[in-house]
Amino acid sequence: MDVLPDIFKSRFITASTLETDEERKQADRRFTSSDQRQAFRSLTLSTFDSGHEELLHYKKATILDVRKKKAVDQDIVRNYDTVYIGSDIDIGYSLCLGSRKVILVDPIFSDHNRRDHALEQIAYITGEQPKRTSDKSYSFFFDFGSGKEEASVTFEQEPYASKKEFSPYNLPQQVGMILSFLTPSGLTRGHNLDAQAVRDNLVAGGMILVFGEALDEAVIAPWRDAYARKKIKDEKGLRALASDRKAMKKFMEDEMRAVYKQYGYTSIPLSPFIPKKKEALPEVMTFLKKE
Repeated sequence: MDVLPDIFKSRFITASTLETDEERKQADRRFTSSDQRQAFRSLTLSTFDSGHEELLHYKKATILDVRKKKAVDQDIVRNYDTVYIGSDIDIGYSLCLGSRKVILVDPIFSDHNRRDHALEQIAYITGEQPKRTSDKSYSFFFDFGSGKEEASVTFEQEPYASKKEFSPYNLPQQVGMILSFLTPSGLTRGHNLDAQAVRDNLVAGGMILVFGEALDEAVIAPWRDAYARKKIKDEKGLRALASDRKAMKKFMEDEMRAVYKQYGYTSIPLSPFIPKKKEALPEVMTFLKKE
C-alpha cells in the first residue's frame, strides 16, 4: 500500500540510494522482515546533507554490528521504553534495534510539521498510517521478525543541550534503552540527561547505546586511574601510547570497561565497519548494559 505522495517519499528514497552493496547484503542477512529492511534503508540524520553521507553509513554499520553481536535484549526493548535523545525524525534507528515503545526526544517537535515528517517515515516503512492514541503518542504495527507487532512512538519536545538555561530531560521511571547519535556534549555532560537518573531509572539489563562517552565519569577517569595504577608513568609514556593506534585502542577499551564496571555497567565493545573510513570518525560506539 503506497500511502505517501512523492514529495514526502523523496526524503527517504534519497537516503536509501546511498546504501552500498555491502550494506544491502548485510541487511538481508541481519533482518528477516521487509519492515526491518525498509526501516534500515530509511535511516536519517538531523545533520544529513551532501557532506554527511559517511555518518549515515556509520549509523548503519553500528546497527549491523549490534545485531551481529545480538547485544540488544529483545525482552527488555519489548517491555520497556526506549528513549532516543536528539532523535530528529529518525524512528528507524530504534525500530532496527527492536524497540517497541519509542520516545523521541527533540525540541524540533515543537514544530508539528517535524512530527508529521516522523509519522510519514513510519507510513513509508510500514505501508500504513500510524493511529493517534494521545496528544503526543501514536501506535502502529511493525514486523520485528516474527510477524506484525504493535509498537508506539511518543514525541517529546523538551530542549536538551549543554546550556545552563536548559534542565535535563526527565527520564520515565523505567527505561529499557537509551540512545543518542551526534548529540551535543555527550549523554550526561552538559544538560542532556542527569547521570544519577540514568543509573536509577534504567532497568536491570537495560542498555545505553551512544556516540562517544556515555557518562561524565568516562571522560576523565580512564586517564586518572591509569596514572594511579602506573600504566602511564608520564607525558612521554602517554605520547608513546598515542602514537600506536592499536595499543591506544586496546588501552581505552580496557580502561573504559573498568570505569563503567565501577558504576554498575558492563561494556560491550562495538566495531562498526565502514570501508574507507575517515580518520574523523570515532573508533567505537559505546554500548553498556546495566548489571
